[in-house]
Amino acid sequence: MLLLLACTQNTPVERVEPTFIYVTVLEDELGTVDAPLPFSSETTQLSVRVETLDVNGDPWPHNGDLVVKLRPGRLDQAQWVTVTDGVYEGDIAFANGFASTRVWFSDEGDKDAGTGREPSFATGVTDPPLWYALPTLAEINEIDDPESNQLENEFTEVRAIDRDVRVTAVGTNGFWITDMADEVGSYNNLFVYTFSRPRDEVVLGARLSLLPGANQEYLAPRSSPSRPTRSPRTRS
Repeated sequence: MLLLLACTQNTPVERVEPTFIYVTVLEDELGTVDAPLPFSSETTQLSVRVETLDVNGDPWPHNGDLVVKLRPGRLDQAQWVTVTDGVYEGDIAFANGFASTRVWFSDEGDKDAGTGREPSFATGVTDPPLWYALPTLAEINEIDDPESNQLENEFTEVRAIDRDVRVTAVGTNGFWITDMADEVGSYNNLFVYTFSRPRDEVVLGARLSLLPGANQEYLAPRSSPSRPTRSPRTRS
């Protein structure tokens, strides 16, 4: 019997660094769950220090770009920051943060793909998070573009627990709500789309204390050359 032995050589795979990204917020005013910062659609500046670390948790002299993301909310700046010798320190501009809000940094390669640098996909977030108040109906709808809203395409929770949010109309596939705490004409209403007839407890005058859902702007079909009707809605 002939026995054949195959010899293999283990080639070590070079590790791609950084492994960790450590983020420090250089501010004291972060808000808390019990005392959140006010919701704002105006641009906010957050000062941060970002450090890249290797697999052992030691400083790694990274030179390249990191992708910046915000959840939830809207980033009001370029999506990339540049790290030099393992450190980035500067301001991150954003708006529309609500509830628990974090800024994310991740190594997904350089903005200029031509550098050929291999990404490590390391990620770091602000910890502790920033805490912002939930937006009211008027704050969501307060925007110059009549065909959008501040949190369009964002999973949104509407501020209702300490407001007087009432059902003002009921249809076959949803219902209208109005925040009675705001003045008439302040865009303090919203259509909640439920796909089918709302539950029996959804009746005229009913008060809502909780309303989360996917925020999507709905424009009614054009029946004339005039401007389409604006109907912001939340799918629940």
